Amino acid sequence: MKPSLWPVASKVVSTIHTKTDYNKTVNFLDALIDSVREKSGPVKESLIDILGTLVKDYEDRNIPEPE
Repeated sequence: MKPSLWPVASKVVSTIHTKTDYNKTVNFLDALIDSVREKSGPVKESLIDILGTLVKDYEDRNIPEPE
């Protein structure tokens, strides 16, 4: 991982507890997905998987399924 990416990633690579953290993580994930479209790499793709899992976990715990 590029050293310049870790300061940003380290702020969102943890269990999401608040709506604010959720929004930050989703925004970072969206930006990361956009950057992979330009130039992919195994580190970015792994980080996308990790963040996607964290987002899904938060959504499963906090956002009810529509009926």
